[in-house]
This record gives sequence, structure tokens and C-alpha cells, in this order.
Amino acid sequence: PSSPPAPMVPRARLTLAHVTRASNANVVPVEGEGEGEDSSESKDEQQPPPVPLRAWLVLACLLACSVTNQWDRALFSYLYAIPTDGLTADAAAFISIGADLQLTTTQYGILSGLAFTVLYATAGLYAGRLADSFDRRALVAGGCFLWSGATALFATVHSFPGALFARTGLGLFESLSAPASFSLIAQYFDDKTRGRANSIFSLGIYLGGALASLSQILAKDTGLGWRGTYAALAVVGCGVAIITLGVVKEPARLTSGVAKDQKDGETTSD
Repeated sequence: PSSPPAPMVPRARLTLAHVTRASNANVVPVEGEGEGEDSSESKDEQQPPPVPLRAWLVLACLLACSVTNQWDRALFSYLYAIPTDGLTADAAAFISIGADLQLTTTQYGILSGLAFTVLYATAGLYAGRLADSFDRRALVAGGCFLWSGATALFATVHSFPGALFARTGLGLFESLSAPASFSLIAQYFDDKTRGRANSIFSLGIYLGGALASLSQILAKDTGLGWRGTYAALAVVGCGVAIITLGVVKEPARLTSGVAKDQKDGETTSD
């Protein structure tokens, strides 16, 4: 009987991939070759894209609103404590809130602290919710209009109840600004420039406080008095609000990656 044929061994097929792999294995890399191109490409990737001019204009408007926000709230303390030594009663009442309204120490403490901060802190929680749902430009500019109105109202008060009403209104309306401003900054600036933008916006706290301390000069040395200083600052705030409405545009809201993943997961499970 004839022996069975030997099994056929498949021949290895030589492909282009084999040739390329073999040729690459024999190539000796030259020192420095290709490094310049790779480094230049990596540098280009690391450089952040330039921030659009509109983003900086938006930041300038938000900063101006923050300055007036801080200036209005600190104005009361500085114009209450303005020195009146050597002045007549009428002259002292013209430049000093304390001399004009005849406030007690307890009343001053309520107006400078609780009347403003309690409502400001409480309303701020809801202001964040509004910033997540409504037009943020309208919240910032509208809030600036409203707290400027509360500042103008304070210029007309003649008693503690009237001052209390104006200060609580100031705290309520000023709470609208910060949540909407930070939300706008987060959308106008990317992650490479957002920290810088937030630090610039935070300057409003200190610039507003510094200007409030200089308000004693406006009340005493320019002839405005404390009521005129309040009225002038209200006009400035309204002007800032109008400019903000003209410059700031409400951008389309972006869905975060976490929210999108959660939504996709719910859709998949359904």
C-alpha cells in the first residue's frame, strides 16, 4: 500500500507590512533627526488660542458691575463714620449719615450688618439657581439697575425704617450678580485662561472697597454731601448696567460631559 501524502505546509505570505517592518528594524535613528519638528508641533499644541476681544470686553463689564456692587454696600459705613469735628449741626448732617439720621449704635449695627447680609446670603442661594436657568446677562445688568435704585432710594431716607428698607433691598438685588458673572466667565474663557479671568473679576471686591473709602472726599470736599454722593453713585451704576446690556451677549449654554454621560446612560438603560 502506498503511504499517505505528507500534509501540506502553508507558505508564509510576504506582505507589504512584513517588508516595512523589516526595513524599519534595520534603520538606525540619527541623533536629532525629527526632534525639531516634534518639539515645534508640541509647542504649538501647548499654546492656548488667543482670547477673543469680546471676551475681554465682557469681563470688563462684569468687573465694572462688581466694583459698583462693592462700592454701594460699603458706602454706608464710610459715610456714617465721616469726621464732623468743628462743624455745625447742619453742616455735620449734610456730610454724615450718623449725624443726619441720628442713628443709635444698635441701629447702625443692624443697618451695616444684618439688614444687608442676611438677605444677601439667603437670596444668593436662589440667585445661583436663577443663573442656571435664566438669561445671565439680564441677571447681572438688571441686578445692577435694581441695586442702583436701592442706592438712590437710600439718598432720600430720613429715618431708621426707611434706611432699613433700602439696605435690605440692596442686599437682595446685589446677590444676583456673582453667580451669573462666574457662569458667564466660565463660558467666555477656556480652561487655560479662566483662572486669570476669575482673578481679574475678583479685583472688583477691593477696587469697590477702595473707592468707597474715597467717598468721604466726595461728601465733604466736593459739596455733594452724603445724599449727593449716594445719588451720584446710583447714576454711575445705571450707566454701567446700560453698557453691560449693550456689550454682553448671552452665549448658548453648553452641556457638561458628566451631564451628557448621565443622559446617555439613562437612554441606554431605557
